Amino acid sequence: MSTIDPRVPSSDDSPAARDRLLRALEARVGEGRASELAEVTIEDLAEAAGVSRATAYRYFGNKSQLPRHAALILLGRFAAEATARASIAITAGGRIADSLAFWTGLINEVELLREPWAAPDSRSVQDRFRWTISASLTPIVRAGQADGQLRNSLPTLEVVSWLAEQGITLIDLGRPEVETRLWIKRFVLPAVRGQAVSSAAKPLLETCLHTVRQQLESLDELARRGRELSEQPR
Repeated sequence: MSTIDPRVPSSDDSPAARDRLLRALEARVGEGRASELAEVTIEDLAEAAGVSRATAYRYFGNKSQLPRHAALILLGRFAAEATARASIAITAGGRIADSLAFWTGLINEVELLREPWAAPDSRSVQDRFRWTISASLTPIVRAGQADGQLRNSLPTLEVVSWLAEQGITLIDLGRPEVETRLWIKRFVLPAVRGQAVSSAAKPLLETCLHTVRQQLESLDELARRGRELSEQPR
């Protein structure tokens, strides 16, 4: 273990040193359980990263700040999964709902996300969440506005920013997924949905209309036969 006194200033404060410290912490985060950081010390991370204790203390602050740094790492780790899950839905509204529901469930279930989120100094975690979810929602909103699925009377970034704030509200509410999706359906999507029928929704709409026409034709045929039978002499 390094014998450098953490009180002695060190010039080892380069981006490369910070990257090594973050990788050392990420290796200890595991699946996001608070217990996985319980025994980790700043000195452990400094040794693993190959930097002085002074550099590690300057970057992390102290041990009580490790969960916040771990939360920032986890937000980045799950960003790709959130984007992949949101891409499954056919419509822009479905992708938005899947993205918001994913993050709401994740942050309320993973200890190293939930606890820093609720902490008094949670601003940096929430700001990182805003940036992360905005990066994944921007192409969804832009595409939805282009084909009429989402309202285009507002700038894309304004819509995305509003959706990110709705995500924070949902996370703070901490409701089960069923209730979260109901909230999104009732209060979030109607505010951003466009008036025109989207190109993605048109095939489904045409299929529904075709089915309705067939059912009406069947009813007409049944009514015609009923009239014929009623007109026959008894």
